[in-house]
Amino acid sequence: MKQLKLTVFELGSFAWIITAIFALILAVAKIFFLELLVLWLVVLGIAMIILAAKKWLAIAAMPRFDLCVLSGLIVLGITLSIFTTPTIFGGRDEGSLATSALMIANSHSLDHSNILVEEFFKIYGKGKALNFPGFYYTSEGLLHSQFLPGYSSWTAIFAQLFGIKGLPLANFFPFVTFLFSLYLIAKNYSRSKKFPVIGLALFASLLPITLFYKFTLTELFFGALIWFSLYLLIKYLKDKTRINFMMMFIPLALTPFVRIESIGLIFTLFLLLIFLDHKHIRFPRYQALFA
Repeated sequence: MKQLKLTVFELGSFAWIITAIFALILAVAKIFFLELLVLWLVVLGIAMIILAAKKWLAIAAMPRFDLCVLSGLIVLGITLSIFTTPTIFGGRDEGSLATSALMIANSHSLDHSNILVEEFFKIYGKGKALNFPGFYYTSEGLLHSQFLPGYSSWTAIFAQLFGIKGLPLANFFPFVTFLFSLYLIAKNYSRSKKFPVIGLALFASLLPITLFYKFTLTELFFGALIWFSLYLLIKYLKDKTRINFMMMFIPLALTPFVRIESIGLIFTLFLLLIFLDHKHIRFPRYQALFA
C-alpha cells in the first residue's frame, strides 16, 4: 500500500468530517449514545496510530508561515468559543437547529417524544407542529425536524458532551477548516504571500462570520465541507492520484445531508472534473466511485 501523506490540517479536517458522518449514521439508526461516540473516537485514534506504525500514513510537513496562519485561526476560534454565549431563539432557524441537536442528544435519534408532544399531537395530528417551530409530527406522533440532519447530528455530539454550553464549540472545527481552506486556495493562485493573509484577515473579521460562529446555523459547517472539497480538488489536479481523487468526495458525501443546494454544487464539481481531467475520469477505477 502506497504511503498516504497528509498535513496536520488535512488530517484534523478529515477526522472531524468522518466523525460527523458517523454521528449522522448513529442518529439515523437511533443509537446516538455517548458511549458509542467515545468508542468511535478511541477507535479512530488507534487506527491512525496503527496506520502510522505500518508507515501507511505519514504527516506531511507544512511551511512554517502556513502553520502560523493555522495557529492564528485556532486561537481565534478558541477565543470566539470562550466569549460566545449559547443562544436559542425559538421560531428561528438557529433555534430549531439547536433544539434538534439537544433532542438528538436526549432521545438518541432524529425523532423525539414526551408528554407535551403527545398531547399536542392529539390536538393537531400529523403535519406541521405549530407549537414547535421548525418541526413536524410524524404519523406515529413523533416530533421530527424539518431541517436536514447532518449539522444537527454533528452539533448533538457537543450537546451530548457539554450540554447547551457545548453548542458554540460545534462551529470551532468547521470554522478553522473553512477559513484555512480559503487561505490555501488563495495562496495557490497568488504570487504574493501577503495577499492571501490580508484577504483571510478581512474575511475572518466580517460580521457575518462571527455571527455564524455564535449561532447554530449551517453556513460555516456547509462552507467548510465545500471549500475543503475545492482545496482537495486543486490538490488532486496537481498529482492526479486515485487516493486524492477518492478523498475529495469524503466531505462532499456529507453535504446532501446539510443543505439541498449541495446537489447542484456536486454536479458542478463533477463537470469541472470532466473538463479539467477527462483523461482520468474515463477510467473504470475512477468511475467505480459513482457506480
